[in-house]
Parts: sequence; structure tokens; C-alpha cells
Amino acid sequence: MNWKRIMAAQYQYSNENF
Repeated sequence: MNWKRIMAAQYQYSNENF
């Protein structure tokens, strides 16, 4: 489990929503 990859995905997801 790569937390960095998850964090990057979460950041991108939030960025798309705003």
C-alpha cells in the first residue's frame, strides 16, 4: 500500500472538484 500514491490521488480528486 503506497500512501503517497493515495495522497496524490486524493489531492487530484479534490482539485477536480473545486
